[in-house]
Amino acid sequence: MKKTIVSVTATTLLAVSFGAAAGEATGYYTTHDGKSVESTLPDGRKIVVSHYYQLAKSDKADDPINNTESNCVGKIVLSKDGNIQSGSGSCFSQDPSGDGSLWWWKVDEAGTAKCPDVCGSFGYVEGYGKLKGTKGGGTWVRTNLFAEGSMGTFKSSYTR
Repeated sequence: MKKTIVSVTATTLLAVSFGAAAGEATGYYTTHDGKSVESTLPDGRKIVVSHYYQLAKSDKADDPINNTESNCVGKIVLSKDGNIQSGSGSCFSQDPSGDGSLWWWKVDEAGTAKCPDVCGSFGYVEGYGKLKGTKGGGTWVRTNLFAEGSMGTFKSSYTR
């Protein structure tokens, strides 16, 4: 009986500690383009490798992406007529106190009825400082494209 109580208590404490560090959030991001290199493939498609800067704001203070600035690099593959076929990249984020994370992103869908512009997913690779041990990720939607950047929204779920 004692072993069962200890086991249940330990399991409950773990569940509470994990639950206290878990969250879901929504927010928005903006990007500002940096240097890009464009290459044309023999079949007419184009590959664009871009460096860009991103700012993100979340509705939850403990969201790892809240109040961060990120330096990012990404690769987009465009069809002959300029439509996005695929894309992926990574970002190094940092909050005002200097804590940060590394995360990946990818394009899941573009130019469809469900996603008229570009939609994708992201996930955390690692964190440092107070973000060490961050796990999770989410989805993003680009809502506006400008001459030198973009805007969009995101949804995230995370544990810390």
